[in-house]
This record gives sequence, structure tokens and C-alpha cells, in this order.
Amino acid sequence: MKIIYILCLGMVFFLLGCQSNTKQLEDEVLKWVGKKIIFPTYNETVTFGNDTFSVGERHKFRILSYVDSIGCSSCKLKLSDWNSFIMELNSKYRDQIDYLFYFHPKKTDNIYDLMWKNKFFHAIYVDANDSLNILNHFPEDERFHTFLLNENDEILAVGNPIANPYIKDLYLNIIYGDNIQSAVVSSLEETRISFSSLYLDMGIFNWKQMRSGSFFISNIGEKPLVINEVVVSCGCMIVNYEKQPVLKGDSIKMKIDYNAEHPGYFEKTITIYCNAEGSPFKLKIKGEAR
Repeated sequence: MKIIYILCLGMVFFLLGCQSNTKQLEDEVLKWVGKKIIFPTYNETVTFGNDTFSVGERHKFRILSYVDSIGCSSCKLKLSDWNSFIMELNSKYRDQIDYLFYFHPKKTDNIYDLMWKNKFFHAIYVDANDSLNILNHFPEDERFHTFLLNENDEILAVGNPIANPYIKDLYLNIIYGDNIQSAVVSSLEETRISFSSLYLDMGIFNWKQMRSGSFFISNIGEKPLVINEVVVSCGCMIVNYEKQPVLKGDSIKMKIDYNAEHPGYFEKTITIYCNAEGSPFKLKIKGEAR
């Protein structure tokens, strides 16, 4: 029970950072860890890709990711990132993990294009009736839409491993059987940070050309800064930064590449989750693409 509680505490930190509603999220994590996922029957889903995996098969671990119809599909699916993560897992743990991707889209026309563009040949279950969500009542919070399951479909961990490096480490620790307690506890200390700016004006530019700019984040606290997750408000942005911890007194450059989808004024948001007081932090970019 102690390890389970530490796991839940760690998931709260990794999912939330240092926000004030930690208790609320802790209750939500405790509610979901150990819960059994109910899967819809086959006639409620359609399978794309070359993967012939059956939902009824049972391997030691299963990773389930549910994507709803709200917002940018390509941003939420992140197929190329999943490809990299699956390759990493399969290099050490092949044929022991099932990957279940359930997508409830407004329309399915672009799914084939996304899969082909990202060379993603695993199965995606297109859940037209949103049956998986109806059966399990997922929270609106997208951080509770990806789970690590055991062979009985019981939840071992909550959170998206390809969006949050610490959730990824947590998944790997559980799968590889490493020391979960030390991995979680060592990451619960918070620091303080400052930004070069919270607003970046990218000016006026040709909408057909990529525009780039940068924010600088300084660690002014006593503990290493760890960026858990960066969420963008639009798939038109790519954020690049060093994924290593930022030591006391050091700074990190966060480069933003913006590709306009059409001419016009824009204002977009980048949300940073980290182990710093006040997390999450919202940065904004604006400009005019002509």
C-alpha cells in the first residue's frame, strides 16, 4: 500500500506540478488507480493500420490512450512521438506490451493521412459512438485519458508518457520493475524560475514562411528545474528545448517555431508544467501573417 500511495503522490506531482488544487487531483488519481477499464465490443470500433492485435488478447502490460473529438486531432494523437516510444519499449520488452489507441473523431477522413504521414502502422480504433468514454466516464481533463494497465485491464498509472517525461519514467519503472519509490520521491522538490518575457511579438511576416522566436527560462531557486510538460494551443507551433534538468543559476532556451495555417493576426499560448512555484506558466506569442 505504501508503494501505491507513493505512486499516486508521484503521479499528482507529475500531472499537476505545484498548483494549489493538489488534493483534488490526488483524490482523482486515487479514484482511477486500480480501476478496471471496460472496453467496447468490436462492432463499435473500426481498426486501421497493419496491427492485427485483438482487444481480447492479454499481455503483461497494456497502454491505453483515448483521444476525443475536441481540438486539433494531429496535436492530440502525436503519432510520431508514440512511434518513438513504442520502438523504445519494444527494444527491451517486445511482445509483452499491447498498445490501444482509441479515437473518437468528428470525421475519419484525415486519419489515414495522419497515419501515413507519420509512418504509424499500429492499430487505431475509431470509436464513432464514443463507447469507450461512455463505458468508463473519463474526466474532461486530458491528463486522465492515457493509462498503463495490467493484464486484467486494471490501471497501474495515469498520464501521457509521450507528453510528460516523468510520467514516461514512471511507466518504464513499473514495466521494468525498477525502484519506483526512489524515482518518485527524488522528483518532488520545487524550485523558483524567472522568464525573459511572458509575451513574444513575432512581428509581421509572410504566412507561407516559418517564423521563429525564443523564450529564456532561468532557474533562480535552489533545486534543479525539471520541465514536466509543454502544451501548445495549436498544432501550428513546435516547441524545442533541452530535456535535461536545469541546474541552480542556469538558464534554458525554449525555441518556438510557428507555421501559419492562413494569413491573419494570431495569438497563441504555450503552457509549461514544471517543478517550480506557480506552475503551470502560460507564455503567449502574437503576430500577423500576411
